[in-house]
Amino acid sequence: DGRLDDAERELDEVLAAGLGTEIEREAWIKREAVRRARAGETGFSAATLGWFDATATREAQTVALTSATEHTSGTARFVGAYLLGRALLGAGEPEAAATWLLRAVESADGVDSAPLLAEAHALRADSLTRLGRLDEARSAWQAVVALPSAPPDARGRAEDGLARITWLAK
Repeated sequence: DGRLDDAERELDEVLAAGLGTEIEREAWIKREAVRRARAGETGFSAATLGWFDATATREAQTVALTSATEHTSGTARFVGAYLLGRALLGAGEPEAAATWLLRAVESADGVDSAPLLAEAHALRADSLTRLGRLDEARSAWQAVVALPSAPPDARGRAEDGLARITWLAK
């Protein structure tokens, strides 16, 4: 479909422009949704793109994305689990967030966005820290530091997270 080709090209241009980590993360996710639509995975694509629809209720978006994520694999599973985990952490539900974010990092093969990978690990580390699971949190923060192309802001956040763990463990 020509519209999908155009959308993917436009998202590739956004990614190539280096407009910042938040914009890159969102563009990468949307490009993955477009690619999945081209592959016939329209349910996942619609749920992912619907996640960014400001007119839809978060509850409806969560139901759609949860269902779609449970029925996919690979980078699509990463995307769905990342978005759900991020939302749950923001809603003050670190236990559920940690579960979804673990699914995300376990499904990260094929994800070629360093900012997105770093954010997934950092969100997981943050949720584990909030739960007092400090050894797991330390490992998650170290995973951010170990990413060879992690953005400087992600490395700084991880260093802060590791310092916080050291302080909390006293």
